[in-house]
Amino acid sequence: MRKLVLMIIVGLAAFALFPSEAGAVKITQQQVNNVCGSKLQSAGGHTGCVKTCGLNKEHQCDFDCTKQGCEGTCVTCGVKVERSGFFGKIYSNRVVRQTVRTSR
Repeated sequence: MRKLVLMIIVGLAAFALFPSEAGAVKITQQQVNNVCGSKLQSAGGHTGCVKTCGLNKEHQCDFDCTKQGCEGTCVTCGVKVERSGFFGKIYSNRVVRQTVRTSR
């Protein structure tokens, strides 16, 4: 039983401490249109824009739509603010979602 608990703790620690790539947040075409506004661009099968995001506008977020769907990604989350693993992905997703919410 102790070995099982120890393995679970080690697994969670490894998951949280090792860097991982920030995940993309699935959004709709209308949300991309709202966020981008007049900065919306289309080229090569992609439609979207890059905007500043974050509470203090300290990050860059990429909003993009293709035939496969639309997504938003915080490009600089984890670069200026040292984030890693699971918690970095949560932070990145929160920044993108907050930008989408405030664009309504």
